[in-house]
Amino acid sequence: MPHPPDPGSRRITRTASRSYLLLLLLLTACPAPAPDPGPQPLADFSERVTALVTTTTRSHLREQPTRQTALRTRLPALREAATVAALTAQLRQSPELEEMATVIESDIDFELTKPEHAQIRDRYDSVEVQRQVGQAVIQGMERPLTQLQGG
Repeated sequence: MPHPPDPGSRRITRTASRSYLLLLLLLTACPAPAPDPGPQPLADFSERVTALVTTTTRSHLREQPTRQTALRTRLPALREAATVAALTAQLRQSPELEEMATVIESDIDFELTKPEHAQIRDRYDSVEVQRQVGQAVIQGMERPLTQLQGG
């Protein structure tokens, strides 16, 4: 014949479940700090930005020697820009490159909306992310300039 449940064991179970519920509530109430994007997500994002900027730059510079010269002239100053916004603002100072700056910003914004870039999006304003994305933009602009100069 089975033994009736011990009233004390039921109390322990009820107490334990309350403790677990309280712990769960505390953990969900305290937000965890956003982790810094590791080297791989940032490298993947930068690589994608370089590819997009290369395509954008190539399409804006093809058979446009005036734009090519304007970009070539601005490259040293662009390399010194601390943020992507500063870089595109410098591009906008040249009427020939204004449209290209807008498309580059749109390329980056589009890439940031993708779920796989959530860590980058959360840390986009950090110095490290801005530096790496700025370098990716510069590389993306230099590639077609080199190709168009050689071809």
